[in-house]
Amino acid sequence: MIMPMSSAPSDQFLDGFLSEAVRNLRTEAHAASPDLVTMLYSFNRLAVQLMHEVQVHPEKSEEVVGAVLYARTVQSTQAAVLLLEHGLPSQAQTVLRSALETLFPLAAMAKDPRVATELIASHNADRRTLADRIKQWKHPDLRAAVPLTDAELDAIVKSPARATNIFATAKLAGMEDWYHTLYTIMSFAAHSKMSDLDKHAVADADGALQGLQSEPIVEGQGKVWLWVVEVQLAAMRSTAQLFDLKEWEVLANSRWQLLHAMAKKGDLFSPPPRAT
Repeated sequence: MIMPMSSAPSDQFLDGFLSEAVRNLRTEAHAASPDLVTMLYSFNRLAVQLMHEVQVHPEKSEEVVGAVLYARTVQSTQAAVLLLEHGLPSQAQTVLRSALETLFPLAAMAKDPRVATELIASHNADRRTLADRIKQWKHPDLRAAVPLTDAELDAIVKSPARATNIFATAKLAGMEDWYHTLYTIMSFAAHSKMSDLDKHAVADADGALQGLQSEPIVEGQGKVWLWVVEVQLAAMRSTAQLFDLKEWEVLANSRWQLLHAMAKKGDLFSPPPRAT
């Protein structure tokens, strides 16, 4: 284990979060939330196993889209863990917010497979947004890098395709509480709101700025580890429902019960209610 942050030589972090010392923080980060870390790694193994066991039928768009959404969700949760292990909890929340943006449509699709058709159709709405931005580029070199004429861009901009709405998918999935809690909380970090910027400042007892936070933070990460566990479980359950994998659905629900039992005993933070 490396020397605690409070007593580490200042030259250990001359390269900030690219310093070699940060690469060796994993043990210290795990020690700060041992129960949650153990649980996460156990559940993550199951999440990866499910990814390899899902049988996708190419002719079923809901299975193709659902499988990709699941893979993206799991990978985003794993990216959040890597950031936690490097002492970057705010950045971990930003990436975990991205995981929710794929979890919500996945969970909505598990309720109604027709959501897959809407997601596919929304691709043209994304192209419309991009085309509109390209038309506003001022620098000639930027504009020349896109092999589309103004007429072709205008045709894309006129597309009537509907964009997807993250709240609408959360609502359809029965996860409105998740949107109003976890998603909102993590949005503060993603959008650099003042309510989260204090994480990057070092203040004295009177609140006066003394410096900028340039060293890893491994204490107080517990809630974020818990959120990662919850997102992975929700993704596993939704995927099991979409692919009608009863045993996996039972397994995911049993892990939810374990999570809530530990929270009830006070061994963990209290998690938000499970989506219905």
